[in-house]
Parts: sequence; structure tokens; C-alpha cells
Amino acid sequence: MLIVKLDRKTKKYVLAVVPGDRKVDLGAIPTLCGARYAGFCETATAERLARAVAGTVLPFALDPEVELVVDPGVLEQPRLYFNAARLDRSVSLVTDDYARITQPTVHTISAPIEPADHTRNEPVTARKDYAIHYEPLFKTLELMNVQALIDATTDPWYNQTLIEVGGVLVRLGVMHGEFHWHKHDEQDEFTLGPRDGFCVPAGLLHRPVVPVRSAVLMLEKSGVIATGD
Repeated sequence: MLIVKLDRKTKKYVLAVVPGDRKVDLGAIPTLCGARYAGFCETATAERLARAVAGTVLPFALDPEVELVVDPGVLEQPRLYFNAARLDRSVSLVTDDYARITQPTVHTISAPIEPADHTRNEPVTARKDYAIHYEPLFKTLELMNVQALIDATTDPWYNQTLIEVGGVLVRLGVMHGEFHWHKHDEQDEFTLGPRDGFCVPAGLLHRPVVPVRSAVLMLEKSGVIATGD
């Protein structure tokens, strides 16, 4: 959700929809709208206008204050996939139906995602050279120095099974960048970070994006394929 300032006193809101592998080109929006500035809305305003929490905004303009602008690259796809205004559900819609229902303004408003500039803590491009270790590293009654593992790894995407507890794997992930789109058909996936947890339900297509190098603990059933089914 963008705020567009036409002049010092007049503003409007634009819901910009771009392909998932590209970013919004903020420089294209003022040109399209004849405005002097365009930027992202503050979270509270975006949630009010979208009628959804941040991170789950639907590609529909549900408020009369909002203009829907869609990049032509979106309409080239046969189907669209997007969050259903909640993080644990997704929706698939035939693109022709989406265009017919929404009648959006179509304009080139996307730009490629550039490779990482690590000095700015931007995410690196999606990688395939994952360091994944399925065999448990520790046994019961053995002290696990997790911080030492975090400090020692230099891989951009490191996944180490720490131990198996009652058929459940406890895994350490050290990650920086963008994982590929994937899903786990047979089980949920739980991720734990500092004071926060998140559960991805079975079958949900997802792609972790980690702008700053981070470490998480993951709980999964034994036999899961870390890179997706």
C-alpha cells in the first residue's frame, strides 16, 4: 500500500500489485499519477485501507480511497496466488477472472530485485547451495552449544538437525537471503526466533525471506525434506 502526494495538500493511496519475484518501482508511481512523491504507507493506515493485517494484503482495492494499479507482469500468469488476508491460508484465482473482477489500472510499476548489497543488510538472491544436515548432531544428556554452531557456520543457508525427541526433529537454521518457494504436503512446520514463533501449515506454499542473518529453531517430524516436497 502506497501513499502518493499529488501536492503539499493533496494525497491519494495506491495498492500496487507486482509479481512475487520483483519489487515495486517507487519512481514509476509519481509519473503514473502526476505526483511529486510516492512511498509506503504506515502500517496502521495500510491495515485500515486493506482491511487486513500487514503482510496479508489482498490484491483488491476494498476501500474507495484506494486505486488499484497492477503491473502487466502479473497478468501474464495463468493463475494468481496470494494470502487470504491471513498468514495461514492462500487463495488461487484464474488471472482472467481477477482482471475482470478488479478492472485495475495496468502500468509498468515493477523493477528487478538487485543482488545483495551486504553493507545495507539487503537479502541475497535465492540460492540452491544449501548446507543441510539431517543426521542428529547430539544425543540425550549431551550439552548442545548452539551458539558455537551459529558462530562457526559461513553458509548462507545452514540447516542442522540437533537432536530427535520422540520422533520430532529439533533443527537449527542459520540463514540470510531468500529460500525458494516450497511446501511440505504431510506436516506443519514450526519456527522459533527470539520471543516469536510461527507455524506454516501443511501444503501451504511459502518462501522464507531473511534480510538480516538470523538463527531459528525448527520443529519437524522425522523424515521431512527441508527443501520441500
